[in-house]
Amino acid sequence: MSSRTRRHKSGSPIVVGLRGVGLWVAIAVLAGGVLGLAVSTWKRHQPAQPDVVLSGDDRERFHIDVLNGNGRSGEASEAAGVLRAGGFRVEEIANAERFDYPQTVVIDRTGNRRRAEGVARALGGVDVILQRHEGGREVYVVVGHDWPISGDQ
Repeated sequence: MSSRTRRHKSGSPIVVGLRGVGLWVAIAVLAGGVLGLAVSTWKRHQPAQPDVVLSGDDRERFHIDVLNGNGRSGEASEAAGVLRAGGFRVEEIANAERFDYPQTVVIDRTGNRRRAEGVARALGGVDVILQRHEGGREVYVVVGHDWPISGDQ
């Protein structure tokens, strides 16, 4: 297949054929790559929103500690109140070892991610971290500087 040249009414040549198609294909590939990168970046910055629904019995079968990781008074208690209102069993509210947590996180200590995701969803879709450890609570919530979690994140 070869390209052919036509003339515009102004006299300038118009190339039709493979070169013209190749340019449009290159533009489409480039636009697709930029769009794919934008969607990928957007998805990485969205909080986890798993479709996890725990029954009332499931919520009461494990223990949660809520830790203040931002240093602002009362915010761990507020997060614990949200969880209790959702039927979860909060055992202890305390300060974290430090107050520089940028984001609120749920820490799963037992490997039961379903439980941790249910807690994360109740808190507005925060991130879940797996941190296996024997002893202590099954799930910890560390309230970060992003608390309270807004619904439009």
